[in-house]
Amino acid sequence: MYLRETRRTNRDGSVVSYLQLAHNERHPGTGTPVAKVIHNFGRADTVDRDGLARLVSSISRFLTPEQAVAVAAGVEVEVVDSRRIGGSWTLDRLWERLGVGAAIRRVAKRRRLDGDAVERVIFALVAQRALEPGSKLAATGWVAERVAIQGCAGFTDDQAYRGMDFLLAALDVLVVSTKTMSRSRFSRWATEAKISAAIRQTGSAPGRQMVATHLRPNPDT
Repeated sequence: MYLRETRRTNRDGSVVSYLQLAHNERHPGTGTPVAKVIHNFGRADTVDRDGLARLVSSISRFLTPEQAVAVAAGVEVEVVDSRRIGGSWTLDRLWERLGVGAAIRRVAKRRRLDGDAVERVIFALVAQRALEPGSKLAATGWVAERVAIQGCAGFTDDQAYRGMDFLLAALDVLVVSTKTMSRSRFSRWATEAKISAAIRQTGSAPGRQMVATHLRPNPDT
């Protein structure tokens, strides 16, 4: 089945095109393909293009996204990347609505840091803990490969640790700047930053375990 165009030359030499939905059938006598018109759309210059668009949309419902794009472009399409966006986008809107992002950017800039970069790294760490909990090292791969976060294509584990260090150092100022967020919430994030900083400064595995145990957050906060 296909959309075909036929042309007719008028006596004055003008050419008029018509669009038809057709499919080929074999002639019972000769066996050669013969076009059979299913529907006439009328003249090409006055055709209901919105109607054609609805027809294409209706047909596309039964195609995979890759097939639909390939048909529209007339070429084979290779999907080179695919990211999740729903959860992170929703959290990002809530993050901004609560004023957390603005507060972090403002405080970071006062400390002569790249406020946008610091805020995006901290948000990405929070989003990862909410959607797919894991370590900070896992968060770098999660952002780089699995999720789409506006303004954050990726970051290193060092950037993640520096972001948590900033959060710890700026805790009191951030609590004042963000009145909608409780101190206990920021305190939980800051406690995690303390654990990260202490672990980096402790060489042995038993020492790291003791530090983590000592700094384990209070579940009631």
